Amino acid sequence: MQKQDIISLAGGLDAIAQRVGVNKASARVMLSRGLIPASWFAALEEMTGQPLPRHLFSFKGLTQ
Repeated sequence: MQKQDIISLAGGLDAIAQRVGVNKASARVMLSRGLIPASWFAALEEMTGQPLPRHLFSFKGLTQ
């Protein structure tokens, strides 16, 4: 699964922006960066109805 797949499954950029509480331009900028914001993970999983690959999100790694 790729970032574009998630956007499509979630209903598109407008639906994502509304759900996460940002305007469409901000959502477009954030999604154009390397990774999807980690704070959007739960909302996007719920919107897509399936588990999403965590490596596409900006989760911070664990230090050992």
